[in-house]
Amino acid sequence: MSTSKPHDLILFGATGVTGRQMCMHLLAHAPRSLRWAIAGRSAARLEALLGELAPPGDAPSIVIADSEDAASTRDMVRSTRVLLHAAGPYAVHGEACFRACIEHATDYLDIGGETYFLQRMIRTHHAAAERRGVKLVPVAGYEALPFDLATLLAVRALRQRFDAPCAEVKAVVTFQSHGPLSANAGLSGGSVGTIKNVLAFDDVGALNDPACLLPADVPADAIRRRNAIDYRPHFDPDVDAVTGPLFPAPFLNVPVVVRSAHLYEGAGEPYGPAFRYREATSLRSVTEWRGLQWLGASALGANYFGLSALLRFGPRPARRAVNRVLDLVAPAPGQGPSDASMESIDYRIDLFARSEKEDQVRGSVTGKGHPGYRSTATMAAESALALALDRDRLTPFSGILTPAAGLGLGVRDRLKTAGIELSID
Repeated sequence: MSTSKPHDLILFGATGVTGRQMCMHLLAHAPRSLRWAIAGRSAARLEALLGELAPPGDAPSIVIADSEDAASTRDMVRSTRVLLHAAGPYAVHGEACFRACIEHATDYLDIGGETYFLQRMIRTHHAAAERRGVKLVPVAGYEALPFDLATLLAVRALRQRFDAPCAEVKAVVTFQSHGPLSANAGLSGGSVGTIKNVLAFDDVGALNDPACLLPADVPADAIRRRNAIDYRPHFDPDVDAVTGPLFPAPFLNVPVVVRSAHLYEGAGEPYGPAFRYREATSLRSVTEWRGLQWLGASALGANYFGLSALLRFGPRPARRAVNRVLDLVAPAPGQGPSDASMESIDYRIDLFARSEKEDQVRGSVTGKGHPGYRSTATMAAESALALALDRDRLTPFSGILTPAAGLGLGVRDRLKTAGIELSID
């Protein structure tokens, strides 16, 4: 990687809801020696952000770049060793960043979730990125970084303790509210934009395909059956609660973890010949009353099953109608949870892994701050710092990667600064 570039790291999309949180974290935790910049299309908005957040004389540089202008995107990418991309949704203009990062040997990290777009990027650009030795790490926010890294940690624990391949990893999330929540605590305008893009453009069925991020030539029918998403409510004795599908996106972590297993198998470190990953949300996040847990899990599952069916069978007019409803009721771009809400939600992921011989390990991930915005922002910022400053401690993989393959457990100590602890009992 070139050390002659003027920037070590550029944060693109710094004025958005999550980009602002990333900027705050970098201002607080990036070393003073880091040569970094914030980027976007409006100099006035970038200057206003730094005027509000940055101490006098200690502000990063400003770079003007517009995702709709390929030339400015190339110039931005060419000037940095690492690009932290927070200007989603990514599917419309994101390919220009992938191409430019490969061309200019710039590592890349984002917090996207459009699997239909990632499928195309992997099948089009992974081989070129691998040849160039570039790490492109999408999906590095709450979906799917902590789940992906925790799964890798559990798989390795089974190997180390029992010399046994992994048969299954189960992750169960519990959200913990301890303060006031705003009405839009769950979604920002950027997240709504991602949902709308999926409804508008997913023509490959990626949302319903756990194997969608695997190479096209991989026999994947058995992988799809093992890892199929279950929308039904269940009582889970491991967490003593009723569980439903993962909130807010039960379709994203599964294909990411499946891709990690594929990449590690290719590198001679297989998870297991019949590895399965599954996940759920504990409805104790909402109530201690068991009956209401069943109702909540059933409602959650019905909503996601409906979205899944709409994408699998729904005609274009039905998808457009849903998007029109979202335009009316959902947050607009730039809107999101309040600062108080950012601080008022934490989370815990309980992890249960077993080998083919029924050996078991348990673990957990604890995260501070709103998972979709505060925690996503801080973990992505720390991961980008790892690419910029600790690259020799990360994995040897290159290409279009997952967090587990692109970063690996070498980022674990940095995640502590982001309020995230991964542990195995």
